[in-house]
Amino acid sequence: MAARRRHGLPGLHAGGVVELDADTLEVVGEPLRLDRYVSNVAVSPGGTLLAVELFNPDALLLVDNARRTVSAPLRGADGPVVSLAFSPDSLRLFTSSTDGTVQLWDVPTQQRLARVTPGAPGHWVFAWFDHDGKYIVAADDRGGI
Repeated sequence: MAARRRHGLPGLHAGGVVELDADTLEVVGEPLRLDRYVSNVAVSPGGTLLAVELFNPDALLLVDNARRTVSAPLRGADGPVVSLAFSPDSLRLFTSSTDGTVQLWDVPTQQRLARVTPGAPGHWVFAWFDHDGKYIVAADDRGGI
């Protein structure tokens, strides 16, 4: 009998984050409880970190998935966050918000490196890192890139 593979995949959970088995979608271990609803989550490429946005009031946290520790909220985060993603090396995180901004964060220091408004203020912006993490592509809710 072959050994079962387990992959750490986050799932949204009321008041926290749960880890799911990638093959069966069964909950693995105990949920990581947070004090508010989770509205958005991103997983670092190695699966060791999660970026978690909490809803009402908005707060952006970094979660060490292996140690099950939660950072203090990132200061200066504009919300609510529409999209977020880690760079391929997991050292940078971007967030894009409903106010039209894209922010770049340094993960180790949890400091904001840049904040830009690539489109019209007040329009939702979605953003992605390219395959090697050198560029971020942003698109607004009106189709501008």
